[in-house]
Amino acid sequence: MNLETSRYNALSAEERSVIESKGTERPFSGEYDDFYEEGVYLCRRCNAELYRSDAKFDAHCGWPAFEQEIPGTVTRLPDPDGVRTEIECANCGGHLGHVFIGERLTAADTRHCVNSISMKFARPTAGGQYYCDKGWEHFNVGQYEKAIGFYSIAIEHIKKGPWEGQCYHRRAWSYAKLKQHQQAIQDYDHAIGLDPEYDLAYSHRGQSHAALGEHQQAIQDYDQAISLDPDYELAYSHRGQSYAALGEHQRAIQDYDQAVLLDADNELPYVNRALAYYDLGQHQRAIQDFDQTIRINPYLSEAYNNRGIAYSDLGQHQRAIQDYDHAIKLNPNYSCAYYNRGMAYIDLRQLERAIQDCDQAIKLRRRPGRQVETGLCRSLLQGQLSKADVDED
Repeated sequence: MNLETSRYNALSAEERSVIESKGTERPFSGEYDDFYEEGVYLCRRCNAELYRSDAKFDAHCGWPAFEQEIPGTVTRLPDPDGVRTEIECANCGGHLGHVFIGERLTAADTRHCVNSISMKFARPTAGGQYYCDKGWEHFNVGQYEKAIGFYSIAIEHIKKGPWEGQCYHRRAWSYAKLKQHQQAIQDYDHAIGLDPEYDLAYSHRGQSHAALGEHQQAIQDYDQAISLDPDYELAYSHRGQSYAALGEHQRAIQDYDQAVLLDADNELPYVNRALAYYDLGQHQRAIQDFDQTIRINPYLSEAYNNRGIAYSDLGQHQRAIQDYDHAIKLNPNYSCAYYNRGMAYIDLRQLERAIQDCDQAIKLRRRPGRQVETGLCRSLLQGQLSKADVDED
């Protein structure tokens, strides 16, 4: 048995000749050439969704024609004939046909010429819920572009009601995952317009505003989410982050306190509160919150690194190095932890060890200013800087 193909659908000899051997079915003979029902076309080999029915058009070419695929589902590659562009299922590599551009047959000016035998057709359930569910499946595995494609289909076909607002919200969330926050905000607006008590949509819209640096607008959205659900712990945490970004650290700490009261087992409010205390110069208090964060999640390398920074600021460099060691053990590619440990070794006058860490930080990630900072390590080793120079820096 071929282990590579055994996980796919069984194919007939005729299907294999096209899908696996890159053959072509006879023109005007395919099941879907003259077929225009509403639904979605799947890869016959692996069941991945490829095309939606509203992208299909009659090109009078003898094979099913589509002006676009569902985003991320089709791969293009040069055909062995050196002229055409072949298209394959992005999931399994099954041969679909060829794509042609510049024929001016549709506004998209693109024709996917697909063998019927390479596909299967699936009809949606009523009201577009099928597409919404498929979008959620793709979202949950991080395939956000594919999710957006299905939510877009759902929004076109779904009936008025709660599912419509949910589709806009989920599409917005997908856009936000791709850092397309302006587009996300538009969809959150639609979701909230359909359901003014949609607390999750307010909170997520707040996160997109915050990502764009619009913290006052974000706070307004978090206020609304909390007014709809006073126990919405994440909304308090996110509102605290926006207050902190505006420099209102005491106000941020109040929100983090409330988030901790609502969920004492979530590390997020502890991390955020620790950072707020750090920014206020209350390093011991910050360390206490980092301690709690690590008790909840002992695998969070950033918590060890940040606690190390707080210890370093208190002059406890040996203790800081222990935390940097732990952060690097958890994440061997953590360039900041190498750099911070190097700085702690400088303060302890272990200059050779400092250079090793700074060299490793450079190898892992070159950031603006890092070469200057590592240059300081080298200058110290060469005796070109006095301790006063180091302390002033």
